Amino acid sequence: MKLLRTITIGIIALIAGLLFGLVLYIIMGGGTVDPTWENWMYGPCYFVPFCAFMIGIIIEWRKNEE
Repeated sequence: MKLLRTITIGIIALIAGLLFGLVLYIIMGGGTVDPTWENWMYGPCYFVPFCAFMIGIIIEWRKNEE
């Protein structure tokens, strides 16, 4: 049950990270119509959601150890 709950919270955090990454992408000047790929897009598109997922997993795992 601990593993399932941890993965579920991680996925919920991933969804929040995807939305936050989308907002950052638009704020940083990403095109919403026919964008061309640039190196700065790795941050909001991949790094932010992955970090949110990992933080969600770590926090839930530690919370369930008690």
